[in-house]
Formats: sequence, C-alpha cells, structure tokens
Amino acid sequence: MYNMFYLVLLGCTTNGKIAGQEWEPPASVVFDLSQQDRMMLVMSNLPSLCAELSSGQEPFGDYWVLTLWTQNRSLELGEYNADGYFLRVTDGHPFEKVPQSATINLTNIEEERRLGRYTANFEDDDFVLGQFDANTCPGVYLFLGMEN
Repeated sequence: MYNMFYLVLLGCTTNGKIAGQEWEPPASVVFDLSQQDRMMLVMSNLPSLCAELSSGQEPFGDYWVLTLWTQNRSLELGEYNADGYFLRVTDGHPFEKVPQSATINLTNIEEERRLGRYTANFEDDDFVLGQFDANTCPGVYLFLGMEN
C-alpha cells in the first residue's frame, strides 16, 4: 500500500513540457560518478535503459533521453548546478535540446543508489522537473568521452 502511494506521489510531482509535448515520468533512471566525482543522471522512457546502454546499440522505435551531470563534485546531500542534453527520437527523426540551466538536488545517497529531484529549464519556456530514484548501471561508464 505504501509503495503504491509513493509511486502515485512520485508521478504527480513530475511535470513540464518540451517542444509542446507534456513531460512524462521516466520509466528508468541510472547514475554514475566521474573520475572527479561529478554525478551524471540518465533518464528515459525506455523501461530497460541500463540494458540499452550496455548493448551499445541505438534503441528501436520512439524514445527520449534526458542526461544531466553536475558541474562539481557531488558526494554529499544538497543542490548542484548541472549541464544537460535532451534527445527525443520520433519516427527515426532526432530532436535535440540543451537546457539553459539545470539542477540536481540529492536527498539520499547510498553506494549504488541516489534519490533526489531534478530541474532543467530550456529556451521557449520549456522545462522539466521531477524526482528520481537512480541506480548504477554495472559495466557502463556514463562519462566515457567526456573527461580528459
């Protein structure tokens, strides 16, 4: 009963819009830490995001992915400024957008799990915000190619 209430509450706190489409709650969220202890969140409507990332193949069908990563070390509870990238693929056509500002607020830290809230503000009054419950994706380094 409590788990169902939490899921309903979580769904109610996720909202926003991008390019005229209402923001839907992510089906899955993963996180990773960089070598400098910055955190990256990757969320998507793909229910098996970790498996998709592990395969190295582009997913089939329509999907979206929002990636947010902190600008500084993020090993403690608190709010962190973030950079990000949004990709939606519809009928094989990509739509990309970069947030003008974003934050990740960590409310719980466990070894392989992070909980918190996120916001991303885009031009044209587009925005997304919500809560996340992210796990690591074993064998996948999310910062690959982004560090010196």
